[in-house]
Amino acid sequence: MASNYSQLGILGQEKGDLIEAIGLHLRAAVLRAQLKIPQLAFDIQQLQALRDKVGHDEFAEQAAQILTSDQLLPILDLMNNAEA
Repeated sequence: MASNYSQLGILGQEKGDLIEAIGLHLRAAVLRAQLKIPQLAFDIQQLQALRDKVGHDEFAEQAAQILTSDQLLPILDLMNNAEA
């Protein structure tokens, strides 16, 4: 399922629907984090790129609509730590 979300996120990015792509990559990242799947790093990279494109505020707003704070905070930590 996570692979499907991730692939659909890539398609969303390619067709210019960045908001859709954010949601799909977030869903993939949550699943991969829960399952401890190494491909989580790919979704973190995609989410970082999407955040750069749409801006931090828009990204945060969209992410908060899709995930609970318990789901979102670990993903944001991974994104921020990967940048450091």
